[in-house]
Amino acid sequence: MIAMSVNDLLTGMSYFILELRSLLNEDESQKHDYTCCSKSALLSFCNNNALMSAVALSVDRTVAVCQPLFYRNVSIYKFHVPLTFLSTSYSVALSMVIAVQGYQKPIPFNRCGPELCWNSWFAVHLLQHLNMVLAFSIFFLNLSVIIYSRYTAKKYQRRNLIQLFHIKYDEQTRVMKTLTWVTLMVVTLQIVGRTLRLLSLQANTEISYTIFYNSFHVSTTLNAALNFFVVALTSASFRAALREIFIQSSVVSPF
Repeated sequence: MIAMSVNDLLTGMSYFILELRSLLNEDESQKHDYTCCSKSALLSFCNNNALMSAVALSVDRTVAVCQPLFYRNVSIYKFHVPLTFLSTSYSVALSMVIAVQGYQKPIPFNRCGPELCWNSWFAVHLLQHLNMVLAFSIFFLNLSVIIYSRYTAKKYQRRNLIQLFHIKYDEQTRVMKTLTWVTLMVVTLQIVGRTLRLLSLQANTEISYTIFYNSFHVSTTLNAALNFFVVALTSASFRAALREIFIQSSVVSPF
């Protein structure tokens, strides 16, 4: 979850810098940009790492729910650190390929994007479809974990041990609900965004390209913003703070 939050921050900073630069160079929209791929490498890392963070988060929650004893006793250096390293390495590798293959590659200023830095359109479409398969896999993995949790709850209920279930799994269930909503948000926006990006690459007119490409950017930026609201609104302490702010206390002071 921390890695996903840091990635959301990097995404916001990357878009802020790129959009600020485009505003300052609005008169150069028809010229070629030779530094596009160097700038797009960080943006590509943020987009891919958002998906890979969701993958790591889903694996983490699956192990926590299905193997709670192992998860409770395993060292962070034997599970969490390797999991984070593997998920981040994928995004770093793709960003390095973009930066190297697209070094000093002339790309129209108004079409600057990491996909145009690849030397093969087959690789671009293959990676986009691979990422969409990963997104669907995350969705079904989380759905399986939810079904397993419900099955475990029913099993405890049949044994009249539902209170024991709440004692053992109540916090895990609450965390799982929050992370499921976050993951669902990431997966949905990743699928929508990458579909829009593929449509923009196949657009025949400049207007169609601009609409699809800008919609892709909107879906990416919404990812970070909606993650914050999901975590905030599913947090009991956050809701309690809101009640204290907006609902006046009914207790009357004797003084």
